[in-house]
Amino acid sequence: MAYAIFLMKKLKTGGQIAGSASHVQRDRETPNANPYKENVWLMGNPEQDLVEDTFNHIGNQTIRKNAVLCVELVLSASPEFFRPSTQTEPGEYEQLQLNRWLNFNKQWLQERFSVTPEGISVPRNRIISAAAHLDEVTPHIHAHMVPIDERGKLNASAFFGSPKLLREWQDDYAQAMKPLGLERGIRGSKATHIDIGRYYTNINSPQTDNIEVLRDKARDRDRAERQRREMEATALAKQKEADELRRQNQQLQLQIQIQKKKLEELSKSPYDISLEDVAYQLGFERDKNKPLLWLSTDRLLMINDNKFATKSVNSFDSKQTGENPIDLVQTVLGYSRDTCKMGHVANFC
Repeated sequence: MAYAIFLMKKLKTGGQIAGSASHVQRDRETPNANPYKENVWLMGNPEQDLVEDTFNHIGNQTIRKNAVLCVELVLSASPEFFRPSTQTEPGEYEQLQLNRWLNFNKQWLQERFSVTPEGISVPRNRIISAAAHLDEVTPHIHAHMVPIDERGKLNASAFFGSPKLLREWQDDYAQAMKPLGLERGIRGSKATHIDIGRYYTNINSPQTDNIEVLRDKARDRDRAERQRREMEATALAKQKEADELRRQNQQLQLQIQIQKKKLEELSKSPYDISLEDVAYQLGFERDKNKPLLWLSTDRLLMINDNKFATKSVNSFDSKQTGENPIDLVQTVLGYSRDTCKMGHVANFC
């Protein structure tokens, strides 16, 4: 059975908001995040200044000391929901399943957090940013919400001020995700956060029959196994990228060799190249109605057997003539014969 997951964190200072934004916008390194997977922005964008946007939403009102300026919501689901057929593959998900989940979450955020403060006729969204992280083990959304109440006042207590309100949000979110097959977590669960100091004391303790110690050791083994799988997934992704770069490099090297061979052949007998081939390489196209006439964006070219005449389209310069491919390259590109000899137009000279 897969569960809907709803978490929230209160941000009371600009520094806390900036720190949260740094993680969400990937401005700092995130362990186990796959750099080759692109995150999705449901609202806002990765370049916005969340601190500035928060205070713009609050507006010109008195902010009491220790007030909650912004609330970070984390929305997710059990891993098996995103990858029912590949549950042991971290960082993988079924695209259609993911797309439905993203659409349901965006709609829920828009419906639950719109507000029309007194004196304002146009509703606005309390959500200033919502990013779906797809580059970690399990997809999840970070949404930043400015807790403006119906009077337009900063008032986080109106939304999350009691355990009862938090339970109601859990109920509401789970109900919204129910069409996807997600269930609410067990109401009244006794699960609590683990004290980090006690946790590490337990996992480093010698063998024991103490049930709490055994549970913490099991959690640590599970965590280590998850990290191992994540590292393997990251290593595999990087190996695939390296293989692709190696393949592209081999193709480029092959193309370079082919071009070098062509250059050598051309440099041996420049006068054997037809004027039509040179004209094509210089960007001219043959006029469909006048086979002897060739056109480029700024020049007319007439080719008759081994002779040519050319003139600029945008000036009254007199026409220039020649009798071989080198003359044509020099005339069109403005190179001298000495320049050709130096190799600056080696493709033709």
